[in-house]
Amino acid sequence: MYSSSPASHRPLQDLLQRVPAVWPADAVATRSSNVVSSGFAALDAVLPGGGWPVGDVIELLTPQFGVVDWSVLSPAAKAFSTDHAPRVVMIGPPNEPYLPGLRRMDLPVDRVHWVVANKPAERAWVAEQLVKCSSAMLLMVWMSHARADQIRRLQVCAQSSSSLIFVFRPELAARESSASPLRLVLRPKAVNQIEVSIHKRRGAPVPEPLVLQSVSGGIDHLVARIKPAVPVEPMHATEVTSDVVGRMASNEAHFELVSE
Repeated sequence: MYSSSPASHRPLQDLLQRVPAVWPADAVATRSSNVVSSGFAALDAVLPGGGWPVGDVIELLTPQFGVVDWSVLSPAAKAFSTDHAPRVVMIGPPNEPYLPGLRRMDLPVDRVHWVVANKPAERAWVAEQLVKCSSAMLLMVWMSHARADQIRRLQVCAQSSSSLIFVFRPELAARESSASPLRLVLRPKAVNQIEVSIHKRRGAPVPEPLVLQSVSGGIDHLVARIKPAVPVEPMHATEVTSDVVGRMASNEAHFELVSE
């Protein structure tokens, strides 16, 4: 029989402190990089590091795009934009972005970009180029179809960036393997409520879903019911050249927005 003493556990404890990528099977991984609070205390409590990880691909899996997207992300989007003043880039959003709604979220509308890309390969390529060139960016990509290698390439690029990266995918994608270290399933539950299941994280499984109280009014103020009078001017994927990417990353690019 071998006895166990606190001293015998010291090498393991030292290893866990030095290497965030290693954690006990019954615990949650710590992070050496930054995190941004989700704005929901219950969700932060189960996210490694206590918030959305910067420099990783975060997959949000939903049964339908555009229903709960902004309700979950608006608190973090506002906090990250305020603290880091990055570009805000939306690639292939399901609805036309509505400028007054973005202003209500206190997002830097003069640095908001909307990239129109219909093909999954175009969306993946634009996202990868932006993450490679930008030091800090709030990036949201909607992908109805994504290959495993596309997510893997984006994750590799993300690890060298200071960007907050969200990839929206259909809920059925949960059946597929992914290089993303954090995957959540989001479902509308009741009025102003969202059910969140942690499908994958660095740490022990979360057995029960969370129910979050979403932003009041959902996303009605973010999406125009008719064609908006104050739009965010779109940019097509074919226009995203290396020069444009560089100017976006350095905050020199500007796309004209119609004032209210």
